[in-house]
Amino acid sequence: MKSINKLLALLLALIFSLGSFASCEQLGIGGQLPVNPDGENGENGENTGNEENGGNSDVQIDFDRYVANVSIRFATNDDKMKAAVDAMASSAVINVDKENISVNTVSALNDTSIVNNYSLVGGVLYRGLFVSSGEYAASSYKKADVSDLSANKLLSDLGTGANIGLSDFDTHDMSKSSGGYTYTCSDITDDARESLCGIVSSRFSSVNSATVTLEAVEYILETIGELNESSILSCHFTIVMNGVSYAITMRIYTEYDYTANPSISAPADADDYLQVDYSEVVG
Repeated sequence: MKSINKLLALLLALIFSLGSFASCEQLGIGGQLPVNPDGENGENGENTGNEENGGNSDVQIDFDRYVANVSIRFATNDDKMKAAVDAMASSAVINVDKENISVNTVSALNDTSIVNNYSLVGGVLYRGLFVSSGEYAASSYKKADVSDLSANKLLSDLGTGANIGLSDFDTHDMSKSSGGYTYTCSDITDDARESLCGIVSSRFSSVNSATVTLEAVEYILETIGELNESSILSCHFTIVMNGVSYAITMRIYTEYDYTANPSISAPADADDYLQVDYSEVVG
């Protein structure tokens, strides 16, 4: 049981590392998807809209305004770990409106929950952290002046760390689906693997009795017209602890909504947030 509890702690560390995982390419920040070979993504990179996406050829999509819903799930074939892994849950909602952004994450395991609320508004980054475990509860409120911080940079620094997208895989299988395309990617590039491994290693460095190996990564992206509709990033790990090897798969599911009208504002009690350096807010 002690080893299982420690392993669950490691998986929670993975959630904190990748919980708000998103990349510019995944979320379509500042640009469209790669043009398909038959050119059906529209001429000259213009958005053509899509009937199945609730629009038509005259609808223009603002790629700098969207909502992304992210969930993280674990899977294992180990019978002793399966119930515990199934009980873990983590989700995030990312709202972007030009250079204003909010990232709200919730992670839970049994009676322990951790909530992180980030918001970047008007050149100020706010973070509200809420932790509860049984009868114990704690909170923290910090802010930092970041006049030159972009939404892309914030998403990267929030442990999204490695911006994984189509270009980070050597093998791409593309098939046409209803209204768009499905990209199935494998054989992650060395640079992307190194970046992901760096995130994992930094989180697990304090646990001397455990070694974590990233065995493989797959990425599936579904599109409608030029819009990202959904994606699944699968990371396959081998964790060795106390001489026992565990095979764990972490899947990050993301759904995209470019028709939403995100409303992002500073916290009502922003004046009560502790002024700190940027590193203390994202750390």
